[in-house]
Amino acid sequence: MFNRNKNKETWLTVLEDYVNSRNNLLLMEKGFERISAQDGPGMGALITFSNKIIEFDLINDKSQYFIDVRSAKYPDKSYSQAFLIAISKLLKANKSFTQLSEKEKISLYEIVYDYSDPFKFFFLNYDDILFVLDENNFDNSMKELESFLDERVKWLFPKLYYKDSSKP
Repeated sequence: MFNRNKNKETWLTVLEDYVNSRNNLLLMEKGFERISAQDGPGMGALITFSNKIIEFDLINDKSQYFIDVRSAKYPDKSYSQAFLIAISKLLKANKSFTQLSEKEKISLYEIVYDYSDPFKFFFLNYDDILFVLDENNFDNSMKELESFLDERVKWLFPKLYYKDSSKP
């Protein structure tokens, strides 16, 4: 069990140790700077990194790590890196999400990464993330992402969706 007082560890120090033990050089190579950090409240922590193109939050939620990414130019919404990779695959195939077969949609829904090491997935797919958040692709990316997320809700919760959609 995690004990904050025993070693003076906090959720933030655990997250900082993760950053220092992994791709710290890649952060510098890509021009990322740490712009903020927060310990808690509760059982988690957050470090925000930014370069001129994107910002991302590295989140420690009870020792599972997540990365939420947003455009530095349009910082209103953050998205899971897995969602952005799915949209990148879609855009590079020059397809609209609504044109995909059920099997193709499911393959995009199932993109996941290792929650103990999200940096590996992030840096392996960094160019795809940039492609989706690029200023030239941004409007189309957000349209496809919203369609992807709406359809994903229908796929995950079909009974709720069909129940609500039958209302006048």
